[in-house]
Amino acid sequence: MDKPETWYVRASQLGALMSKGRGKVEWGQTANQSILDAVLFNKYGVEKSLQSKYLDKGIINEPQALRMLVKKMGWDLDPDSLEKNRLFNDYLTGEPDLLVDDERGQILADVKCSYDAGTFPWLVDLTDLKKHNATYWYQMQAYMFLSGVHKSVLAYCLTDTPSHMINDEVQRRTYKAVVYPENADRSMDLIEDEIREQATKQMTFSQIPDSQKIRIFEVEYDPEAIDQIIERITEARKKYAGLFNTI
Repeated sequence: MDKPETWYVRASQLGALMSKGRGKVEWGQTANQSILDAVLFNKYGVEKSLQSKYLDKGIINEPQALRMLVKKMGWDLDPDSLEKNRLFNDYLTGEPDLLVDDERGQILADVKCSYDAGTFPWLVDLTDLKKHNATYWYQMQAYMFLSGVHKSVLAYCLTDTPSHMINDEVQRRTYKAVVYPENADRSMDLIEDEIREQATKQMTFSQIPDSQKIRIFEVEYDPEAIDQIIERITEARKKYAGLFNTI
């Protein structure tokens, strides 16, 4: 029977692990699934597929979002020239986007690219990331725990969707629209042109001032949350070891 190696929880997965079930259930489906995913990957190399158009846009547009954040914060650095460093401690691993020095001391920073204007947090209370998105809040706590930095910012950025992704969306919508009864006597070219105009308006944002396309949450280190994280990972590792030796 294989002995499981130490499981280091990824910062991006911590929110799922910290979630609880309904009522008084300590380990809900989301948390249990995160443990199972880790076992399947570490024992058999089976990785859960995370592909989606939302993730793709975030990865492609991350450099642009980082430049937006650096400009907004007034930091004297070139984010394109920096390399990310993967961090480890006894419990976690993670790779924050930026670790910078300013007049307030060291600050850790991460960016998220909203998929469209509808998912951008226009009116959200910027003082409470945990209420808005607990997964991202735990991710920032993990980064601060890993780095020893006690101040962080998370920036949502509204960036234009890459042209190839717009083309994919237009194609998908066009093939769907041609079977609608109201389009029975219309050419595919005409339908596609109309959908392209609509999609471009929905997925690009040049008409919005740059200053309005970034929203920044400031997140402070929470020592009580770190204690809870350590306790949760300690218990999760017991479940992980038992599952590792079962499946």
